[in-house]
Amino acid sequence: MGKYLRITIEINTMKNIGGEGRISLFEKTSSLRAQIENIKAFTTLLWQNKSLSDGFYLHIQAKLEEVSKQVAGWQKYLAQGGEKHAGLGSQSNRQK
Repeated sequence: MGKYLRITIEINTMKNIGGEGRISLFEKTSSLRAQIENIKAFTTLLWQNKSLSDGFYLHIQAKLEEVSKQVAGWQKYLAQGGEKHAGLGSQSNRQK
């Protein structure tokens, strides 16, 4: 889970890297969302194999669904040009 927390922190604090080294926030959120879906699938397998209690499984699935919806919201915002509107990656906007 530390890996996913790190990616979330990177997304929240990401600075635009100019030129070919630029990392897209949309790409990061896509990666994070795919990883969340993997965790959801593995927790379902663990629950089906009786390795997780019903209560724990329901708790984890609810949290993962909440995070997935937040990341989907970020993606929607970024797809609509939110990266530009928020001033993300703009050196002059970060200094204001």
